[in-house]
Amino acid sequence: MNTAGAEKDKSIQAIEMARQITHNKDFITSQNEALVYINSGNRNLNKNNFEEVIVDFTQAIKMNHNDTDVHFCRDVAYNGIGVISKNLPQLIGQPKISTKR
Repeated sequence: MNTAGAEKDKSIQAIEMARQITHNKDFITSQNEALVYINSGNRNLNKNNFEEVIVDFTQAIKMNHNDTDVHFCRDVAYNGIGVISKNLPQLIGQPKISTKR
């Protein structure tokens, strides 16, 4: 490979590395922001401030929708204000009860 081709390959590799670093930084920032909402949600859950819990955990879910613990805690808060979530039985390992007859 000639020198120009080798330099081009190095430039492409550098660009890819920069993209990966940016992606990782954005991911870490998002996870840290989610933790702020999770910690706030946990404090509010301990105080039975269910409406605030729902707001906090909804924000955390937007940043990391795969965290089943956060979904569970939000559903507990919904239950605390009298709203039964359709997801709660699945999250605690119970079968969903069908309302169809």
